[in-house]
Amino acid sequence: SRYSQKQRKRFIRENVIKGYPMQSCEVFKGILKQLVHEFLKKQTGVCSVTALENDSQMWKEYAEGHKGLCFEFKWCPSMIAENELIHIQAVDYVKNLQTQINSDLYNIRDIAFLLIFRKLQDYTYEKEWRIIRNIPGVFKYPKEFLKSVIFGCRMTEARKEHYHSLIRLNLGNIPVCQSIMNESTSVLSIATYP
Repeated sequence: SRYSQKQRKRFIRENVIKGYPMQSCEVFKGILKQLVHEFLKKQTGVCSVTALENDSQMWKEYAEGHKGLCFEFKWCPSMIAENELIHIQAVDYVKNLQTQINSDLYNIRDIAFLLIFRKLQDYTYEKEWRIIRNIPGVFKYPKEFLKSVIFGCRMTEARKEHYHSLIRLNLGNIPVCQSIMNESTSVLSIATYP
């Protein structure tokens, strides 16, 4: 750790609360980055999801070029409270990631949340949501969270059969769907898997 805990706390108390912009001081940016990283690593779990199950670009980038699969989730307030999920929010797409830390933010958790929910405008097409949990590590979601499983339009039949049997064995009657690409328009639609 480059800065002692005492130095970091003093710097945050003297600078963040005064509302200095992050870009005004390289030392401040270094300390803030370190504090946010420590907070996320030790105290928080972050999961990123999209609101779009039929976006071709998302399937290309995040599902092996349409050869993978998509888990469709459902959320309700009781599920969030019962499973230590502390915040679900759409990502705010911005022109510049530099941010003004204002006097309303008194602790590193608030600053981390401000930064977690921002992404460059170049990624607006992702329609991303981030789910924050107050425990780090892998989140084993309850089966009730899962709404359906969708196979990519380029997934092999053998792989579909393999996953379908695993889904039936482990998840029961969760709906299984298939993405279908219209080759002339490149638009994806979702249909029930046979």
